[in-house]
Amino acid sequence: MNDLINDSLEQSVKHLRTADHLLTTTIKFVGDYKLLILVVQNLFLSLTKAINALLVYHYSKQNNKDKSDYNKIYYDITRMKFDEKKKLFIPLISKYHFDPEILSMVLELKNIIIKHEESPVVFTRNKRLIICDDHYNNTIVDQEFLERVINKTKIFIQGVITLVRE
Repeated sequence: MNDLINDSLEQSVKHLRTADHLLTTTIKFVGDYKLLILVVQNLFLSLTKAINALLVYHYSKQNNKDKSDYNKIYYDITRMKFDEKKKLFIPLISKYHFDPEILSMVLELKNIIIKHEESPVVFTRNKRLIICDDHYNNTIVDQEFLERVINKTKIFIQGVITLVRE
């Protein structure tokens, strides 16, 4: 397995572990549910790193590239905007038999991060993070949602690791 792909997957696993620890230990210990946004951010980073690894693997393998071309492919993919990556990733979901919900989860996490950054009001209530926009439309982030995302992310990353090690 190429070092660049391996590094992306290691970073992906690291962000996943951070998200899981924040959700299962840190937030429960300190009781600050505003930290849920850090879980969202780490899950988004974890998924995008795993997608980067999958894209580099696929396009390197598809084009039978040598080691020096891996660097260019990796550089190009990591510099792409997410919408460009999404177009490349969509056909790989069915090709490699990944859960189609992965893409919608990544997009939902991305939207939560954007709404949080642009939000004039963020507060917690009943162990949930509530993000309000200018018109007080709410986006709610709760533990159940994040636990579901963590579980699906674990399955996705394990699938990518298995695929690239074949």
